[in-house]
Amino acid sequence: MVNLEQTSLSWLDEEMNSSVFSDRRHASRFKSLMQKLWQGMGNSLPFACQDRAATKAAYRFLSSTRIDEQMLLRGHAEATCLRVKAASPETILLLQDTTTFGYHRNNPDDVGFAGHYAPGLVTTGND
Repeated sequence: MVNLEQTSLSWLDEEMNSSVFSDRRHASRFKSLMQKLWQGMGNSLPFACQDRAATKAAYRFLSSTRIDEQMLLRGHAEATCLRVKAASPETILLLQDTTTFGYHRNNPDDVGFAGHYAPGLVTTGND
């Protein structure tokens, strides 16, 4: 039987493999923080971190001037590129979980046609 928690943590490790930090302690903190957020998905940062010290360390890490967005997203971006290359020349769907979003780029025609807007039914989930 497949251990889903172990499989998902392995996936998370693969996503972070290419992330590069100038200090190895930052890499260790990033991995620890991502595991806590993964295991507490949907929870607030303090709830996912579970104690005051871990929460303070997470906020300190995220507010550090030596950490930037590129460092945090590099591993995920490279892992995504590898998955896209492996799937080519198949069709790749880029799904977004929001109702509206925009593409602000030099050549928006590169995005492609996704269909016509059609209003949907909004329910409360109690139906």
